[in-house]
Amino acid sequence: MVDNVTSVNTPTFIVNEAVALRNITAFQSHCNEVGLALRPHIKTHKSIHFAKAQMAAGAIGITCQKISEAEAMINSGTVSYTHLTLPTNREV
Repeated sequence: MVDNVTSVNTPTFIVNEAVALRNITAFQSHCNEVGLALRPHIKTHKSIHFAKAQMAAGAIGITCQKISEAEAMINSGTVSYTHLTLPTNREV
């Protein structure tokens, strides 16, 4: 745990875990209430810890941008498969 943000080497990922977990729970609750199956994208946090929290809250899976992210999530036991989004060069 770091006591002073100025002592952290940058770039780094700093998050208030309590707030993040509360937001995960709140959004999952909303999705449950309106009947949506949530498969959150991990591109913001890229964290096994928070992906596991999303799954524990009720997400049906996770979405990854890169194959290496999907491999890390599967190898960690977070999920058995992921949804992978890949950019294309085609106009839609």
